[in-house]
Amino acid sequence: MRRIYLAALVALTVGAIACYLAYGNYSKVSDLNIPDENSSKQIYLNYNELKKMPTSTVYAELDCLGFFVSKGNWTGVRLGLVLDKLGPIQQAGTVDFKAGDGYSTTLSISSAMRGDVIIAYELNNTLIPEKTRLVIPLANGGDWISNITQIKLINPQGSNSSIYLLPDDQTNN
Repeated sequence: MRRIYLAALVALTVGAIACYLAYGNYSKVSDLNIPDENSSKQIYLNYNELKKMPTSTVYAELDCLGFFVSKGNWTGVRLGLVLDKLGPIQQAGTVDFKAGDGYSTTLSISSAMRGDVIIAYELNNTLIPEKTRLVIPLANGGDWISNITQIKLINPQGSNSSIYLLPDDQTNN
């Protein structure tokens, strides 16, 4: 019984740490990076360009392993719309995300293309302190990566594509 309790305590601690890393890091990262030097295609967007894209608002509750963190109307850009900038994505198997602090998560392409999955920059009509957050309704908060700096489409055949979000004042000409 003692071992089961200890194992449960360790699992909750690891889950809480993952949630903190996903939600609690508010370092001011102003660029979303969806790149890789081995990519077959690279796109660059700055934060202001991302905010000019068509918006979507979804209601979602962020909780990590049963611990409530936040809920409300999240506004941003549908992830599928951002990924469409890379062209046909039928060959992709997964979408990898990295944050400015090194945290990462992966979604299947079918999950990433859901209409309610967005890259949010507002919660309840207020800019969020972390600039960007992946919002995945009904998913564990550990997957809701914040301060996104890189998004990469992974093709099982090896030709990966990437998108970058540059700092507010940079453009890619």
